Amino acid sequence: MIYKCYECDNYNFNSCTKCGTSDKSIPLDPVFYPEFEYKSGGFVSDIFFKKTELKKIDIKLDSVLSKYHEFKTPYFINYCFLADDFGTNSFKDLDLFKQVLLNLGFFELNEYPGLLEKLIRSTQFKFDYDDFVKRTIHHIKESLFASLESWIEEKGNLYIYDLPLFIHYIHENLLFKKSILYSENNEVTYLNHPDVYRFCAETYFKIRVKRFQLKLEDLNTELFITIHAIDDMDGYEFEDFLVELFKKRGYEVQATRKGKDQGADLFVESFGKKMVIQAKNYQGTVGNKAVQEAHAAKDFYSCDSGMVITNSTFTASAKELALGTGIELVDRDRLQRYLDDYNYSIGGD
Repeated sequence: MIYKCYECDNYNFNSCTKCGTSDKSIPLDPVFYPEFEYKSGGFVSDIFFKKTELKKIDIKLDSVLSKYHEFKTPYFINYCFLADDFGTNSFKDLDLFKQVLLNLGFFELNEYPGLLEKLIRSTQFKFDYDDFVKRTIHHIKESLFASLESWIEEKGNLYIYDLPLFIHYIHENLLFKKSILYSENNEVTYLNHPDVYRFCAETYFKIRVKRFQLKLEDLNTELFITIHAIDDMDGYEFEDFLVELFKKRGYEVQATRKGKDQGADLFVESFGKKMVIQAKNYQGTVGNKAVQEAHAAKDFYSCDSGMVITNSTFTASAKELALGTGIELVDRDRLQRYLDDYNYSIGGD
């Protein structure tokens, strides 16, 4: 089963390879939560009571899963949309949601503390996975390696983050049964398969080499933008450039009226998700105010997410506030990576 760590958002097949723990891992399928795993009571206890305990667990699991699927639509799904602080360690109106489910007969939630939060996280994980499949299915080709190559061409270095989702999709749909992802008995090898990861790394390197060659051959130096050129821009010029930058990144972009933005400088949209962006072209560090403005604009304009992007850096308190409010921060180093992608894309335009 595939898991998502809600501490670092890393995908994995066992414990989180980034955090080194399984305590905060969310299974895509709730059947894999530890509440429904048998816990040994010792050698003697296992001899006499294991079968009885396993039967009790199975009965309880069947009851929980049947009720979860019964109430998933509309209750769990709609709650995920209402809980705008999703992704943090708490949920909005969770006590009200729990009472609604108890009123409907989901009494097991009292027996297993924390189970409700886990079921909510699995619901959200399923959203993310279905969205991934929607954006990835057109890359499935005649072979595993052809599919990976097509996918990495589009994903770039972000393939590293989503590769476990790609592998899980292949397993779930029984694709490429004779590929190196499977063992002799056609069981998927969920652990990091060295040949697959090596192929992906080599493929991405070849793509980078090809793109770099095209950049050298076709670069229009008059359009090339450096971070120092960004530093020389005023606030409005920076906003205008971000419009072009996000268009190159494949977003639909809408700028706001200058001076009448309610904390929003531009809106970008992709796959039906709308994000508000606050642009800060500063010489000093960017503090809490920018994060507060982006968060307020996100709520005011009913956006799915918010971002503050700067040619500078953020204070520690701004980073802490952004983590708590779900606002994405793009500092000078990350902006430089955006510029690298932008300059690759301009070619001979």
